[in-house]
Amino acid sequence: KRIESLLVQSGFTTDQIEKVLICCQDHGEPEDISQSTRDFRMTTIYSKIQERGRLENLLINAKDIVEYLPRHKAIAKSALAFFNHLTYDDIFVMDSSPAVILGAVDYGKIRQLAVNVGNGHTLAVILKEKLVEAIYEIHTGGIKLERFTEDLHRLARGELSHEEALRSGGHGVFIRDQIKLENSEIEDLFPMTVIGPNRHMIKSLNVKFVNPGGSMMMAGPIGLLRAYHELNDLEFIVSLY
Repeated sequence: KRIESLLVQSGFTTDQIEKVLICCQDHGEPEDISQSTRDFRMTTIYSKIQERGRLENLLINAKDIVEYLPRHKAIAKSALAFFNHLTYDDIFVMDSSPAVILGAVDYGKIRQLAVNVGNGHTLAVILKEKLVEAIYEIHTGGIKLERFTEDLHRLARGELSHEEALRSGGHGVFIRDQIKLENSEIEDLFPMTVIGPNRHMIKSLNVKFVNPGGSMMMAGPIGLLRAYHELNDLEFIVSLY
């Protein structure tokens, strides 16, 4: 009802919708019961980045969602039930944390560090131009400011391992390619771009709060649109800041 109301207020009816872009967070379900869902998330969700290197590559057409991503499958099914004139070819799903990061980054920078301080999880991504170099994910409730800053520096130096991050209670680390930045290069990552409903938690650090599209809450939708345009080789132009 809420979606239908929003469409009506915007001057649309449900049958006018041609594509649906939607996101949710999914830990995944590992086949090996000894593997934690935190570990599984880092080694599966982000594996799609490995070859092409971009956050945009995490957008999945609904018909291609694998069985071990039950939340992705469920939200696609719900979207299809609501927009019942569409097919799975018309529905696209992306993990919410990287979608928000993607909507917040400034592709005009050579290298940048972007952090999404979400309700449950905090995601930090180092990008060189449009390519992911490293990802670090922890639980937002576990943020300790001094440790968080040091972990980000160590991530950039190539010293923070996935196993260490897991042992400390985090989700882990994903390294797309070897990263070993010099101190001067790390300094250039700051102030880091920060977004998310709990970004106030790290406001005392060297941060730059951004409001893409005029509102922090637009980061996710903008990220979805960026990913869709990349997937379909379309030009995407939007004023982000």
